[in-house]
Amino acid sequence: MKPYRKNRDYLVDWIRWLNAKLYWETERFNATERMESVHYMSSEEVQNILNRDVFEEGGVYEREVEGILEEIRSRVELTKSGDGELPRLLYLRERFGLGEVEEKVLVICLAPEIYPRYGKVYGFLQDDLSAKLPSIYFILRLLDGRFPEKFSYLRYFSDCSALVHFRLIQKIPVQGSGLGQTLVKLDDRLCSFLLDEGEGLETFSPFLKRIWPRRSFRDILVEAEVIQQLKGIGKLVDESPVLYFRGIEGIGKREAAEAFCKMLSMPLFFLEAADIPTDKGLFQEFLRAVDREVRLQNGALYFNHLDEILFHPGLESFYRSFLRGLLAEADYPIFIGATGHHRFRLRGKAVFEVEFRVPSLEERKRQWMRLAKVRSRVGEYLASTFALSGPLMEEAYSLARLRAKLAQNGQNPARIRLEDLRAGCLSQSQHNLSSLAHQIRPFYDFEDLVLPEETLQILKELCFHIRYKHKIYVEWGFGKKFSSGCLASLFVGQSGTGKTMAAEVIAKEVGMDLFRIDLARIISKFIGETEKNLSKIFDEAEQSQAILFFDEADALFGKRSEVESAHDRYANIETDYLLQRIERFEGVVILATNFQENIDDAFLRRMRFLVEFPNPDVQHRLKIWQKAFPPDAPLAKDVDFAFLAEHLPIAGGNIRNIALNAAFLAAQEKEIRMEHLILSAKREYDKMGRRVTERDFGRYYPLVKDKNQL
Repeated sequence: MKPYRKNRDYLVDWIRWLNAKLYWETERFNATERMESVHYMSSEEVQNILNRDVFEEGGVYEREVEGILEEIRSRVELTKSGDGELPRLLYLRERFGLGEVEEKVLVICLAPEIYPRYGKVYGFLQDDLSAKLPSIYFILRLLDGRFPEKFSYLRYFSDCSALVHFRLIQKIPVQGSGLGQTLVKLDDRLCSFLLDEGEGLETFSPFLKRIWPRRSFRDILVEAEVIQQLKGIGKLVDESPVLYFRGIEGIGKREAAEAFCKMLSMPLFFLEAADIPTDKGLFQEFLRAVDREVRLQNGALYFNHLDEILFHPGLESFYRSFLRGLLAEADYPIFIGATGHHRFRLRGKAVFEVEFRVPSLEERKRQWMRLAKVRSRVGEYLASTFALSGPLMEEAYSLARLRAKLAQNGQNPARIRLEDLRAGCLSQSQHNLSSLAHQIRPFYDFEDLVLPEETLQILKELCFHIRYKHKIYVEWGFGKKFSSGCLASLFVGQSGTGKTMAAEVIAKEVGMDLFRIDLARIISKFIGETEKNLSKIFDEAEQSQAILFFDEADALFGKRSEVESAHDRYANIETDYLLQRIERFEGVVILATNFQENIDDAFLRRMRFLVEFPNPDVQHRLKIWQKAFPPDAPLAKDVDFAFLAEHLPIAGGNIRNIALNAAFLAAQEKEIRMEHLILSAKREYDKMGRRVTERDFGRYYPLVKDKNQL
């Protein structure tokens, strides 16, 4: 007697058992129930059906049923004691903890799926030729034992049984009939699994993606302590761990899960939470099928964004309860990819939380030097300018290669320039902030700023802190003494004094994106929504190292107040959250306010720079007037910038508005005259709510005295 070497051999033996059972059941049926039945099928006809080739071998039913079973059992023991692969039906039995009775149920249901002629025999023996599927009562007749004992087998068809729970079989109720007449069908996916001996199995749904791991821990860029933690958890794979991965998108969570599975030689199944049906019935059926699929292929499951379901305040408890139950009973590794900062616990099962952060400056520099074969200085620039994760760096490099190839007429290998690498990095740092922030394209540089020399020097120092972060904290070792943390600055000054312009200058100088935060969209009346919006902003900005510019920052960073109402309590909670989030943020934040005294002291202590933007004096206003007009602007000889600087005590932003509006007033004429500037200044005064006085406008006052003239 030999062990089973092929899947088909094992199925053939079980079909032999089924053939014998059907033959003897036909004999019994003809002998006891023939007179009551309107149908008739002779033993010879049944023998003719069952004796046809099955899997290219004749059906043998002459021997006693028990003899066939003993042979199967003996060969199974030999097979299990060997080191070969188990036949799929036997694997199914072992994987789902089934017994011999349940295996027989599967064989009875499999037969009509393989050959429709079995359906004819089933219909005859059930006294209904249209019944091509076995009923529960019919299956009980075919199982061994007497009927009082067989009724105990009904438990194998209950909703909590392994066959039904794991969706191995489907129960199809017959209208107007009882439980015994319920038809039983083998699940289509299970049927294809049992019959396919190859390795090219497709999953049951296009939404569940199977990944054969290729990359090991050596091939991914995540923190060394994370890799060590995952290697340690891998030793507990028999405990079916749940790994809760927290981190921003593209940080390397999925790649880490893939390396984990490669270490354990198992496939990884990837599922987006958004692809799970929301209908209760479909939700349950879909996830049961997912669970079955992962078990079938002995893999691990990655639930991406599952935290959006587990912690969604608007979802019914049914969804969370079902998911938690599924996670708790899974006997395989499960990864939960989360972008939020919730803590996750699971009753009766250990959950390992793994925090993913953007790689350090030194790690990013080494990766760029390895990936793009660049010099140390270029690697340092890319690492300090773009805080990309390992996967995003690879994407950026691939795009840089394509860009270089296009620029060099398809030459391969193409010479990759710094501008190609920078463009690739920028493409990967496209932010999902459009709903909460507005990207400002830097236009100005230091030559356009007209500020006191001390203010300009502080702004240049701020640029030094951004540009040389890697050099100071890594190469010079200051990172061992100080936390690099958030580079936060506070710009204080009245409207129009140059705060936004200075932020643009800094972004352009250091080559970073600049986003002005839309406070109206961030601040929400709903509890927790403001914190959620802030978390999204900081996470996205940290990934690409964009500069966050909070204009009118006192609306968010204002002083905490005494708690006199629920509103005060939640406002203080938002401020506390913002303090914690800024401390964790590894990027650049610029706050702008008109009034420094409105900013909470805790935020002021965290500011690396405090930059004051005073209202310009006469000399500075004169420079602003002169810089406001481009060289090609046709200025008339009567334009008197000195008069405007001395008599109009306004900020630089107002001066630029006046210059632009004056140009439009003069567009139909040949040149921009003093009259256009005076009329434009009057418009700006009206907009500011200031009175037009003779003291300000001097000898030009008659031009604006009569409002109707405008």
